[in-house]
Amino acid sequence: VELRRGGLSYTLETVRALQQRHPRHIWFLIVGADMLAVRWYGLPELARRCTFLVAGRAGADVRERFPRMRRLTMPTLDISSSMIRTALRRGQSVRYLVPEAVDRYLRRHRLYR
Repeated sequence: VELRRGGLSYTLETVRALQQRHPRHIWFLIVGADMLAVRWYGLPELARRCTFLVAGRAGADVRERFPRMRRLTMPTLDISSSMIRTALRRGQSVRYLVPEAVDRYLRRHRLYR
């Protein structure tokens, strides 16, 4: 959805588009706790449209900030999506940062290069 739209992309717009296509689905947004510190476009509406599932990050505050937010119980890993995208742009391997199937998909489709 975001690749086809092009240009600047907001999560809220993506969620709206996906919910319009699949109105009966229940929606979850999985984010790292570090993303709770950034300013989100349309956060009140986004928080009404989907449940935030928050993965812990070293040094990040994971207190529930709105009703539809849940902390994921899992080991804390210091790996972020921006780290993965940067490695791919530099031509570096992400083999041990993502599951094998994801690594294959990223390489096959030459994403983030």
